[in-house]
Amino acid sequence: MFFTFTNYTAHLVIIKGTSAWRGSGCGYQDLDAASLLQMAGRAGRPGFDTSGTVVIMTDHASTGRVDQLCNGLGPVESQLENKLIEVINSEISQQVIGSPDAALNWIKETLYFVQVRKNPAKFGIKMQHHSSSDKAIDSFLLYQCEHRIQKLLQLGLIQENKEYGDYMPLPASQIMASNLVDFQATELFVGLPFDSSQRQVLTALCQIDDLQRPVRKHEKKQLNEAHKDIQHKLLDGPLSKIRVQRPFQKAFVLLQACIGRHDFADYTLRQEMTQMVEYCRRMLTALEEYSAKGSKHGHVAAQSLKLRRSLVSCLWGEDDGVLNQIHGVWPKTTAALRMHGIVTFKHVQEASAKALEKAGGRPSPFGSQLKGAVDKLINSSLQMSAEVIYKSGSNVPDHITCIVESRNPRNVAMGQSATEQAPVVTYTLIAYADTPGSCLHFQDNISSSDTIKFKCPEKFGLVVIQLIASTVGLDGKICSSFFFAEPE
Repeated sequence: MFFTFTNYTAHLVIIKGTSAWRGSGCGYQDLDAASLLQMAGRAGRPGFDTSGTVVIMTDHASTGRVDQLCNGLGPVESQLENKLIEVINSEISQQVIGSPDAALNWIKETLYFVQVRKNPAKFGIKMQHHSSSDKAIDSFLLYQCEHRIQKLLQLGLIQENKEYGDYMPLPASQIMASNLVDFQATELFVGLPFDSSQRQVLTALCQIDDLQRPVRKHEKKQLNEAHKDIQHKLLDGPLSKIRVQRPFQKAFVLLQACIGRHDFADYTLRQEMTQMVEYCRRMLTALEEYSAKGSKHGHVAAQSLKLRRSLVSCLWGEDDGVLNQIHGVWPKTTAALRMHGIVTFKHVQEASAKALEKAGGRPSPFGSQLKGAVDKLINSSLQMSAEVIYKSGSNVPDHITCIVESRNPRNVAMGQSATEQAPVVTYTLIAYADTPGSCLHFQDNISSSDTIKFKCPEKFGLVVIQLIASTVGLDGKICSSFFFAEPE
């Protein structure tokens, strides 16, 4: 919209239409009242005019809606009831609400309370006598608060302090509130098994109501074609007979199509794919944090982090070709290099600058710049070693020491162009055992050498330690990352 985020004003504003093109799947759709009012509000120059003039051009079918808008907005309706559980959780996480009575006092300060009091019958409140109206309304609202609080308790977002009779937030409550995760999505996250695969995480994401979009008739052919190329296939029958027909299936295909850089001809599909990716990145951040601090499912945290990285980099892993992560190496160049067997950072280091330029179809000094950027990445990347420390005089594991250090401690002189091209790499270290709730350590934003120690669980069969880089192709991989407890 032309006027959005600008400070232009005029005496006369002409709105040439009240609908806008929203893509081939949606066609023309009416502009919402807020957008029309935002444009109309530009009429009248402060300091010059005492009034402004607005001319709205529209079709006959929309004249009634425009007339109503000119006569003033309709009554404002509170939407609090639809999101009451999320709002109560947010207030508990900030320790504004600590009990049902406190929740009742809080809700009496809202527009929702005003509307309930004005028209109790609309909310199903039966009045016996006028004198008992306040009591009936309080009972109704108290039940609404208690019902939501019980749901939060059952899901493990909050806990009851029986000594003081109030409620305290658990990490999951604060994570849900800070990342704006609704209750339905939180239920899906809590229900994930501790050893969930990346496919299971992706499936849970696609079941979130806010992520789903309707499948339009003209989109089905494009979605079915995209399904042939995605990493994880739908499991609704034989592959040859699978057809994308439901919103869940559409989300499942679109998210993976983004990672696979699938190009949709339809504008609406591209827009919806972009919106889904942005939403999922926020949800995966929340799931990663919840798995590390709430459920303590370290494996789920690792899978969430890797899936979020895939959505950002448009890469599933190193074998997909990692060079597009370097500034100035576009998909066309990456594809050309791939055809000549140059896929990984190691391949670039082994090739000459002239060979890179010839394979990528790029002029000099592309080859030397690419090699410089890759050298900078490799030399600033980190690797990990680990050791189990046993209790004195026994074969019982006490703790694990992880040493994170630079792959090449020498400072390699780099040209300015290479410095600008190479992305900044940070790492996340996740350690977990092969049992539920056994995330032993989670530390993100690691960018330099460090020594990390954490206790071994009392009983475990396997401990996995992953050093996951923000750039695909630089993850820490060590053979000694697996440890077995000695049998008692």
